[in-house]
Amino acid sequence: MITNIYIITAISVIGGMLFGFDLSSMSAIMGTNRYKCYFNQGPHGFPFDDSPDCSGPKSLIQGGITASMPGGSFIGALVSGLLTDMFGRKLSIQIGSVIWIIGSVISCAAQSFPMLIVGRFINGVCVGICSAQVPVYVAELAPAHMRGLVVGTQQWAITWGILIMFYISYGCSFLTGTAAFRTPWALQMIPAIFLFGGIFWMPESPRWLAKKDRWDE
Repeated sequence: MITNIYIITAISVIGGMLFGFDLSSMSAIMGTNRYKCYFNQGPHGFPFDDSPDCSGPKSLIQGGITASMPGGSFIGALVSGLLTDMFGRKLSIQIGSVIWIIGSVISCAAQSFPMLIVGRFINGVCVGICSAQVPVYVAELAPAHMRGLVVGTQQWAITWGILIMFYISYGCSFLTGTAAFRTPWALQMIPAIFLFGGIFWMPESPRWLAKKDRWDE
């Protein structure tokens, strides 16, 4: 069992990094030619074409794709309290990780606008859960004098996620075909897998255990 608060925080705030990954994975990709041509709605270029002048999705559709993630985050934030009260902080974060993996698979395999919107919405549910529960989890495990530091690390992880995914997306932009945008959406599953596995080795929140009258633990 991992008891070092620095290690616990480093693993837990991967939940914040996922938020940054999702922000950057769309903003870095939506302007690329391969994305615009694959999801093209005109007036220039044709769908699934590689023309240099593809118009990409219409503004309303692109707005829906972009807004689907915060929409999912809203739902995730609403249910996160219920989840954590029922199952604990650890399992709630792991549920969020599984939801993220499912959303990333759907986004990576997207063949249409609705499929991409659904995938990003599911990703957003994870963001809502982890954004609400990771700071609570690390704060309840940290000594009082360290709580500000460990909670602030969540925001730091978000910015690192934005940076890392930007460079991944930039590197993948040189790939041919749909791999240019599918690869970054697939790679963002890796941190969630690591978060899911790492949580197994960390203690449950003592506050939650006390609330459930599990004082011996």
